[in-house]
Amino acid sequence: MIYSPGCPVFRSDDGALLEEAFLVEFVTSPAPNAGAIHRNSPSFIGMIEPVLRERVSKVMGLAAHHRCDVMVLGASGYGVFRNNPPAAAGAFRELLAPEGPFWGRFRKA
Repeated sequence: MIYSPGCPVFRSDDGALLEEAFLVEFVTSPAPNAGAIHRNSPSFIGMIEPVLRERVSKVMGLAAHHRCDVMVLGASGYGVFRNNPPAAAGAFRELLAPEGPFWGRFRKA
């Protein structure tokens, strides 16, 4: 995982330069490569979802530790890594739900 504080954002969603840049923080963590596991190590297929859940939890934990108040959740490997979107969404939901460990921790997710 990589925590990158103080990253300037200087373009709007449509690519136009902003009058004034603002700073954000990023937490970067690769999702498990489910496609490679299916091809090369099928005996580990059962570990994909638990590892994905653990990584999502660690990303949220690191963000919480650094007092981030807004989370923009990534795709968690839906594309080239071929992870299961409902499984990744379920991990986020589980952690952010009222009974989850990160309930109320972030102002917005």
